[in-house]
Amino acid sequence: MTDTTVRIDGNTLRLPGGVAVRFVRTLRLPETGTHPLPPGLGEFPLRRVSDYPDTVPER
Repeated sequence: MTDTTVRIDGNTLRLPGGVAVRFVRTLRLPETGTHPLPPGLGEFPLRRVSDYPDTVPER
């Protein structure tokens, strides 16, 4: 039987069929020149809406 649930595992969204999705913060840097900033700023933290019932707006 195939698993049909979607779950959050740390900062990874696990979808049916073995698909794993992560969201990574990045910067847009000009194509020319040298820049001291890193192009990546780490992963976005994933949170469940149900964990914040008082702060999530109604549909």
